[in-house]
Amino acid sequence: MKINENGSIFLSDDPRFQRTADQEEQGKGKGGNVFAGDLNLVKDPVVQKREEARNKAMKVITDAFSNEKKIDEDIRSRYSKISDYEKQSKEISEEMKYIETEMEKLREGYQIDRDSQEYQELMLLEKRKDAEANPKIKLTEEEKEQLKQIDERGLTEFQQRSMELYEPMNELKENLDEAKRGIIIEGATIRGIKEERLKHHPIVDAVKEKDAILDAANEEIYSMLVDEVKDHLDEEMEEEKEKAEEKAEEKKEKEEQIEEIQEKIEELERLTNPEKAEEEKKTSEQDSDMDRQIKNVLEMDAIRTDVKKEVENIADKMKLVVEDLKGLKVDELL
Repeated sequence: MKINENGSIFLSDDPRFQRTADQEEQGKGKGGNVFAGDLNLVKDPVVQKREEARNKAMKVITDAFSNEKKIDEDIRSRYSKISDYEKQSKEISEEMKYIETEMEKLREGYQIDRDSQEYQELMLLEKRKDAEANPKIKLTEEEKEQLKQIDERGLTEFQQRSMELYEPMNELKENLDEAKRGIIIEGATIRGIKEERLKHHPIVDAVKEKDAILDAANEEIYSMLVDEVKDHLDEEMEEEKEKAEEKAEEKKEKEEQIEEIQEKIEELERLTNPEKAEEEKKTSEQDSDMDRQIKNVLEMDAIRTDVKKEVENIADKMKLVVEDLKGLKVDELL
């Protein structure tokens, strides 16, 4: 009993496991053609059981690999998202750096010192813009009052042009934060998947389940073969028994037919020659059986024709050959 590398099940050298190949060879004619009429279209239960087990085992392995493939594809997809987020983050950062560079050039062009009131007011205007986009940024009452005074007075040319450059900055910051969050989330998900994989061994478990399925099928096939052999032997014994009974019955009927014919022959002899029959009775008491039979054969010439006709009629009715009846009679006389 063994299982080969392809998952096929073999049980010792039992010919039942070769029956599929034998059926195929039997169905081949000259030139290797297969004729449907020569094939057994009723599927062999052993072959069917083996195929069912192999299909079931293959499905277990296929499903396990399919699930692993889906996980691998999911991980690759998340790495791809991380790559997109990193690219997006880089582009946003470069754009923000460009804006800051342009604002710095503007400050230098207007010769505005960083410690000047005009520049400090610009920083406060930027903070108000940031607070509008981010609720976490809070303005103090003093800052609000200062901003009110700036609005009433109006912005300087430097402040106005700087705020125009700063306008898309908050949207860029929001997009940058979103990209960074995406990188963190996808990275954490990938780590979680890999950690979970270390806790389980789906492929190893699938191989074990496959082996268990094939082993169970192997045992079932062995049991099926044993039962089939038993049934076959029982059928053969029953057939032999029936044949023996039929032969015994035929022998009995034949003996009865012979006995009936012999009785008819004796009856005819008595009817055709009653004196001879009486004489034979007396002689039989004196002579031995052998002498009596020889004497009867010699004395039956006178009535042979009539007896022969009657015997032939009886033989026709009994479906026996005349020569056989003569042989039986001669054997009996001898």
